Amino acid sequence: MTSGSLSDVGNSPVATTDKEIQAQSSLKKTTTAIVGIVGILVVLMFAGIIPINASAIASASGIVIAIVAFVYLAYIILFGNLDNSDRNKVIAIGIVFVFSAVFWSGFEQAGSTLNLFAERFTDRTIFGWEMPAGWFQSVNSTFIILFAPFFGSMWIWLARRQYEPNSPLKFFFGLMGVGIGFLIMYFAAKIAASGDLAAPTWLIFTYLFHTWGELSLSPVGLSLTTKLAPKGYQGQMMGVWFLSVSLGNLLAGLIAGEASGGSAEALADMPNQYMTIVLTTFGAALLLLLLNKPLRKLMGDVR
Repeated sequence: MTSGSLSDVGNSPVATTDKEIQAQSSLKKTTTAIVGIVGILVVLMFAGIIPINASAIASASGIVIAIVAFVYLAYIILFGNLDNSDRNKVIAIGIVFVFSAVFWSGFEQAGSTLNLFAERFTDRTIFGWEMPAGWFQSVNSTFIILFAPFFGSMWIWLARRQYEPNSPLKFFFGLMGVGIGFLIMYFAAKIAASGDLAAPTWLIFTYLFHTWGELSLSPVGLSLTTKLAPKGYQGQMMGVWFLSVSLGNLLAGLIAGEASGGSAEALADMPNQYMTIVLTTFGAALLLLLLNKPLRKLMGDVR
């Protein structure tokens, strides 16, 4: 349907010189080798020849993701032929990477920790009918639909009056939203630890603050990354942003393994686990607030 409009846009690159042909051949061989090695490892794991430790693999993956991201950023800074302004902006992307990962490590527990809390420790009975726990997963989406127009209009309204917060401050609001959400869950976990079922309103208000946090940070992070990215590196910098998201998701899974309340001992410790998340996100938010001015200097003309 679109081939006539796109013409030759999007076609595979055609190697014309000997150097390009050699480079293309080397890339194909390297890609084939990597895919083959990974495939063999996967087969050996599922065959039981190589033992699988999911927790160890997840922890190692987190370290690998962080190393890849920062080594690449360092490479761009040192060998990317950038001027001082662009180098500073890449450093700013690295700082944003850390706080983005912290945010997503809390936010992305919606499908694990919070969903298990809804299933195990929430009173879901309405007039004799028990609401499926999975229905709580639609609360965030509903709030996004309701509040996205409001947030978009609010930023525009504030910008016209020269009151719009800068991007680091919006990140601060996002982290605070996640922290407040888990502070609410701390009190809900206290109810669950006492042996009672928590009211669904605890989860609903948690998702409300998490949604406000997401609307403050997620679209802003995407926009900020494209603006900070040096010319010719926009795609790579977006890849770094999504690496922060993947690292946050991975950390969320590791945290969920400790904070899901799967045993009596874990249930008793659940409030403390939630409070640890609260203190971590609040601490990250306050640190970002302290770094606001230095980060804005690194960002240069990007707001």
